[in-house]
Amino acid sequence: MKKMINIVGIGLSPEDLSLKIVKVIEQADILAGGRRHLAYFPGHRAKKIVIKKNIQDAIDRLKKDTRAKRVVVLASGDPNFFGIASRMVQAFGRERVSIEPNITAFQAAFARIKEPWDDAAFVSLHGRDLSCLDKALEQNGSVVIYCDGNNAPDKVSRYLIDIDGNFKKCRAWVFENLGQHDERITAGTLKTFQTFPSSPLAMMIVKTKSSDNAQKSKKYFGILDEDFYHQKGMITRRDVRILVLSRLACENNMVMWDIGAGSGSVSIEAAVLYPSLQVYAVEKRPDRFKLLVKNIKKFKTHHVHPLFGSAPEVLKKLPRPRSVFIGGSGGKLESILQEVKRNIPDDCTVVINCVMLETLARATEVLKRWKWRYTVTAVQLAGFSSNDNPEIMRAENQVFILHGKKA
Repeated sequence: MKKMINIVGIGLSPEDLSLKIVKVIEQADILAGGRRHLAYFPGHRAKKIVIKKNIQDAIDRLKKDTRAKRVVVLASGDPNFFGIASRMVQAFGRERVSIEPNITAFQAAFARIKEPWDDAAFVSLHGRDLSCLDKALEQNGSVVIYCDGNNAPDKVSRYLIDIDGNFKKCRAWVFENLGQHDERITAGTLKTFQTFPSSPLAMMIVKTKSSDNAQKSKKYFGILDEDFYHQKGMITRRDVRILVLSRLACENNMVMWDIGAGSGSVSIEAAVLYPSLQVYAVEKRPDRFKLLVKNIKKFKTHHVHPLFGSAPEVLKKLPRPRSVFIGGSGGKLESILQEVKRNIPDDCTVVINCVMLETLARATEVLKRWKWRYTVTAVQLAGFSSNDNPEIMRAENQVFILHGKKA
């Protein structure tokens, strides 16, 4: 008979364990956890399984050994918070797993410095790229950063300051070995931590702005055209951009490609709306590429990655997208679509803006051949403003929005 797998949050140390959980650990036949966690129980009679970076190895071992045995998996703090709980539930099923949370490192850290954390955002760099920090740029309060041996506080500080020099003035704390005998807490500005040596077990709290008085920047649908740097008329207009974004169906924590990005209005508006969307904006013309980079800096959308070069060649090394926008193809539309088709998952959305009927005909012919589902919307904008004299409707070029998905 299969027994329960108990996932136990130790807290900062075993001193944070309740009597109930101590008893659960004492009765374990198998004790799994990181080396640091297992070291707390040197005389335990249970079979020990060390959980290393490759969690799947430990899961595979547990699957072989768990039948009719009491298993306890040791974790830090709350196992559901950047922890192992989700992987264990996925591997063994909800009915076999119990989770016992404990105090987390970030709760203890805020208590140590006597600061509230109801405005906090969280970033874990454990085994991740520093680009995960980009969402810290969107915050207006506290950012908790879980560092690892590779992405240490000094590296984090340099990365944030390189992106935005204003970060060097932000208040910050580095917490090392919380709950251990050699616990150390250091306060300063991010600038002071650029060369700070720290232990591998470190986390940071960064106050991006004064959370007492700062107002969150407003995010709205349809950034004004004049707010972007762009060449005269060479921009996806606000009203067309809204229709394009509604069809792209972007979400946080996904990848979008913007091919022929121009000044980047579509990329940047998508990035403003979705702070953890990763956007890869491709532009081959040097003058427009410079405007794209300027707009990224202006809007602080550092999760828009500008790529100078021609499609489809530059697309070959990009991560797989869930949304693709083609604003310009440079006469290579079919080869670009072939590269897109090769990379995208079944649920990907592709949106193409066509100004010329020839482009629309070529695109629909390709999608028909592939038996994709698609719709075409013709957009003809006209308008005037209070600055116009006389006040007559002035028409813009017609745009055809082609929205395609795999059948």
